[in-house]
Amino acid sequence: MPQYNSILEIVISDDGAIELRTRNGDGSRKVTPLSEEGGGTYVATGSSTGAKYRVEPDGNLALLNYRGFARLAIRLDDTPKRGDCGI
Repeated sequence: MPQYNSILEIVISDDGAIELRTRNGDGSRKVTPLSEEGGGTYVATGSSTGAKYRVEPDGNLALLNYRGFARLAIRLDDTPKRGDCGI
């Protein structure tokens, strides 16, 4: 399996809470509350850099900041899993 520096997941819970879960290669983890902006874009609550995350049509995740596009996080697996997209 390929090695990655970090894995990012946007999770929407049954109660409607949205969060970004980050797992880093060193084993550290972080949970960032998000709010939905619309159009598949989520804003990091309280971010000083204007951090936003946009789910692209191909399933990749665009990482944005106050300047615009910062980088692209590639989806690891494009096969929907149980719980994805209402499946």
